[in-house]
Amino acid sequence: MLSRSRLFCRCAASPILPQAAGDTLCRRRTGREEERIMIIPKCQPVPPTRWVPVVVAFLLFVAAAAGAAPAVQAASFVERAQEYVDEGDLKGAEIELKNALQRDPGDAEARFLMGKVQLQLGNAAFAEKELSRARELGRGGADLELLLARARLE
Repeated sequence: MLSRSRLFCRCAASPILPQAAGDTLCRRRTGREEERIMIIPKCQPVPPTRWVPVVVAFLLFVAAAAGAAPAVQAASFVERAQEYVDEGDLKGAEIELKNALQRDPGDAEARFLMGKVQLQLGNAAFAEKELSRARELGRGGADLELLLARARLE
């Protein structure tokens, strides 16, 4: 049985004779005594220089995505933490904020929210530390100062 296959480039069986357009006629033993004869088209290798721009573009994309990933992931953790706070799940918010701060320790908003959550959980010393760090990182505002004063009083 002869069949034309466009899926294979090389013959894994023994070549019998070359065909007109550079194809190879191959015989492959598939079973105990069954033989299959296939015409396999000649493979035109792709020059390596054709792939260089594609590989370089892919590597640049991966490098850019890896550099931006921690900040993006930290922001999504902070958003989920805010949702947990709105629902009243302070422990869930604490976990999300720890994940955010692990990814991006310089996130002032995550530090502020962590201080707020810790104050609500009754951990005033940790809340004061986080709120002070948020202020150092540039997070200002009356809400921060109010929470910081409350943490220092408790």
